[in-house]
Amino acid sequence: MKKTMKVSTVALAVGAAIAASSAWAQEEVTEDTKRGIEVIEVTATKRVSSEQETPIAISAFTPDTLEKNQVKTVRDLVSLVPTLNIATHGDSNALDVTMRGVGSTNRTELGDPAVAFHVNDVYSPRPQGAAVLMYDLERVEVLRGPQGTLFGRNATVGAINLYTKKPRIGEFEGDSSIGFGNYGSQMFKGAVNLPVSDSFALRFAGYHQQHEGYVDNISSYDDYYLKEGSAIGGGARFDAPATGFAVSKDGNQKGYDSADQTSFRLSALYDGGDRLTWLTTAEWYEDQGTGYIQIDPYIVEKHDDRVAVVDSPGSVDMTNLGISSRIDYAITDGIDVSYVLGYNKQKRSQVTDTDLGVSATTFQENRTEWSDYEFWSHEIQARSNNDGPFNWIVGAYTSKEENAIRFDIDLYNVGGGNWIGGGDEAGGAIFIQPDRQLETKAVFAQVDYELTEELKLTAGARYMEDEKTDKGGRSLNCDMNLRGPFAWSSLQGDFGTPYEDANIQAGAVNNGSNAGMPADTHCWVRQVNDNPNPNYNPDLDDPNNERNNEWDKTTWLVRADWKATEDIMTYASVSTGFKSGILQDTGGTAAPEELTNYEIGLKSFWLDGLLKANIAAYKMDYEDLQVSAPQLIDTDGDGELDSNKGSLGTTNAAEATIEGLEIELEWLVFENGRFNLSGAFLSAEYDEYYNAGNTAAQVYNKPGPAGTLDLSGNKLVRAPDYDFTLAYEHEFDLGHGYLVPRIKVQISDEYFLDEFNLDTAYVDGAGNYTATKTENVVKNLRSQESFQLWDASVRYESGKYPYTIEAYVNNFTDEAVKTADGGISDTPYGSFAYYNPPRTFGVNVHYRFE
Repeated sequence: MKKTMKVSTVALAVGAAIAASSAWAQEEVTEDTKRGIEVIEVTATKRVSSEQETPIAISAFTPDTLEKNQVKTVRDLVSLVPTLNIATHGDSNALDVTMRGVGSTNRTELGDPAVAFHVNDVYSPRPQGAAVLMYDLERVEVLRGPQGTLFGRNATVGAINLYTKKPRIGEFEGDSSIGFGNYGSQMFKGAVNLPVSDSFALRFAGYHQQHEGYVDNISSYDDYYLKEGSAIGGGARFDAPATGFAVSKDGNQKGYDSADQTSFRLSALYDGGDRLTWLTTAEWYEDQGTGYIQIDPYIVEKHDDRVAVVDSPGSVDMTNLGISSRIDYAITDGIDVSYVLGYNKQKRSQVTDTDLGVSATTFQENRTEWSDYEFWSHEIQARSNNDGPFNWIVGAYTSKEENAIRFDIDLYNVGGGNWIGGGDEAGGAIFIQPDRQLETKAVFAQVDYELTEELKLTAGARYMEDEKTDKGGRSLNCDMNLRGPFAWSSLQGDFGTPYEDANIQAGAVNNGSNAGMPADTHCWVRQVNDNPNPNYNPDLDDPNNERNNEWDKTTWLVRADWKATEDIMTYASVSTGFKSGILQDTGGTAAPEELTNYEIGLKSFWLDGLLKANIAAYKMDYEDLQVSAPQLIDTDGDGELDSNKGSLGTTNAAEATIEGLEIELEWLVFENGRFNLSGAFLSAEYDEYYNAGNTAAQVYNKPGPAGTLDLSGNKLVRAPDYDFTLAYEHEFDLGHGYLVPRIKVQISDEYFLDEFNLDTAYVDGAGNYTATKTENVVKNLRSQESFQLWDASVRYESGKYPYTIEAYVNNFTDEAVKTADGGISDTPYGSFAYYNPPRTFGVNVHYRFE
């Protein structure tokens, strides 16, 4: 009944808007047409076209739309784009972007996203790059469906393209904004355009935002558990940490989920007349926040608090330098060429608390000691520029990534075992990857031909080669009876100090003593060439992961679009997508994933231009869908998975089928009213998929081959059956200015946070998960139930002076929504989780000058 009511909410709102628009359409529309529905020019086809004449499922946004919706980062686009879902992740400071039910949870230097992210036509390879601040933008384009022909790498199910404002020749102008809100929120941004000459201009822009943590540090969970018990374990395991683990409680320590971000941008434009333009942009970004942390759903939902027992204060130190340069030159009146250079340099160190104080005898800290990612790309295009029936574009692309990282996991768990090594006291995982490279080469071509003035055919293809290489890296797991090598070992000082690389590198063997470490410390190589070798011989085998793999693929597109009237265009297309394979930390590779997308769409205006309606329906057939999660591995070479030794790995779900319907509407409703709707119905399931699972998962998933579970028929992660956003604003003319109140609601069905689809688990009398149904039930284990998120704002636009004042409240019902599964399961609700921001409110002032 709940689902029916929420779908009905959407239907009633749409119906009311249609009725109101139809009635008002009988009256004079001159004034409303003057207000108009803005049609944005986009470059989704690598040439300028109206969004309504572009036969792609695309959501395009102007700076005004972004401001009205409080869009500061890519994460804030979620409620505006059908099927877009973005989750935060702690120890990588990255965003997991999902579109049409498909994403990637491999945030390491090994993995690739399924949704490509571009700034000024330059691809951003690492998922941390999507965390950039969104300011001083010309527009944002979000393309849904495979974009492999023109955009290439990792645009498997879509692309998010940001375009910054270009300098304007001959104009002095700019803007500035300041904002304050709860959680100590502060925002400052501004831009100035400087005309240097008749052919050259500069633009400077900057942005800073900060707020306190959304998660409070506490010293114990006693107030939440010991007074009322818990569904698992009676609450005793939620005492404060044991002596020796220093609990961080407020003071000068920032709470997790805080922000401290700064960015500056310099753009230069040279306009050589009709033939030549040259645009270069350099942007610096710095993040000094605390990162994200998992919290307990039991406390969030029962007590409405966001708290954590923290013994590893969070810290992020990330910098990112991005440079893009584009030269456009008209060779002839009918042929243009473009060259696009891209460069990105990212550095990061980070500390994340991962045990969260759930046990008095447990400690886990994940640390990026250092990471250094460098990226170069080059693209050259040649395209026709004429009004004839035949148009074409050809191009070549090459890029290279050079990534290096040192990542450590410290784990201590008395009497409880651990996922790394199975030891009762301590374990450690050590990732030393000094040189991981990815080289990509591609050529592409696309042609359009107008059979008639109304009917156009398009065909395109892209051939690409990916080569991934590991050089000189080590990936080890260790267990030991001492609290080391990472904790209070006789060979080092304070807890958390990283072990010296030289000692770690010295002769690790599978299940044997490691030279240079305590005698009772055991480490095994998780990656020796293509296969962990239990009989490792340093004279015969190279302990470093010196290896590479190559993949190549041709992706293609065929499409027909028909302009039925001046206001109605339909299209049908078949396109393919591809994401290259992965070199595994555990040895071996994961296969590439491939998809075929069948799509029909409608772009239209109705009611004398008062209503814009865009619809897309699609079916995607996926093969070898990549799924990343902690997995068991075989460390002793007996052909069996070891029950107590694990590592992050990626497997391929054999097949998945995804079908959906996406709707975007904009109405000029009533006099001076504007109604927006965007959303989708989605069906996304695994056709065939087997993976190892825990005891709780056995209740809902039947056994598969070789000790796995059969997940066929399960839903994909973060893929709700429906998700819609409705917004309404009304403009009141006050004579001296305009008052514009606005309200927005996002309505979503439930979704799952992992592939096992666990929304309920069962517990035995001892408080342990069981594969047998019992009276003790843990609900919402790794799922998010259906929800509504409400935002509201009111802004005053001066009619005399160039300023705007806006007051806003986001998530004003303070709804707590899980965005990702945290993976820790020792709680009354079974699993910690990452959450959306709580209720936030504030005031912004914008000023424009010229």
